[in-house]
Amino acid sequence: MKILVFNPLKSLMKRGIPVYTDEYASLLQDMGWEVRTLEMPTWFHGRSKLSILLGYWIYQQLALPIFMLKHRITYVFDAYNSYSFLGAMIARRYLCVVHDFIPFERKWHLRPASIYMRILHILAPLVGNTLCIAYIAPKIARQGARYIRKPSIILPNIVEPFYYDAKDILEPDLLAFSNKASAESRVLLSTISGSGANKDF
Repeated sequence: MKILVFNPLKSLMKRGIPVYTDEYASLLQDMGWEVRTLEMPTWFHGRSKLSILLGYWIYQQLALPIFMLKHRITYVFDAYNSYSFLGAMIARRYLCVVHDFIPFERKWHLRPASIYMRILHILAPLVGNTLCIAYIAPKIARQGARYIRKPSIILPNIVEPFYYDAKDILEPDLLAFSNKASAESRVLLSTISGSGANKDF
């Protein structure tokens, strides 16, 4: 089973969401999925923030659905707080992971990235059940209920000690975690994404 892992900043950032996404890509590979990663070229390294932002928009909204059609991929894992509208429309299951609601803070209208994400969150109900919203914590899920009118699941940031049923993790038909696990079949996912003073123990 093939899955597209959207990780546009993988070669541009070595911390945060790119590392988080890469860890889940490795997990999916270990579970037998055929993982295809879509990332922006290294040409963007050192470019202005505006250039990277424009490149990100183009890759998510245009390159992603084209890549899906070209390689006949119907599952997508996207942990960048937003999603591809066309990609979600043609996917069998598109998992969009939301880490926070910074785009909804005050003065969001002054930040292009925040406007972009806010528009996509508002449009989410127009996409069918193929689009699944995942939050990394219950607190963020409660915030999300105010902004995104869409069914959701909890997909933890794997730096925290959550336990899930090994055989149900990212099942092809669900692409979602199960919280109904027996003590014998639970798996602990615990990693540190990136490096820095706030991540070293």
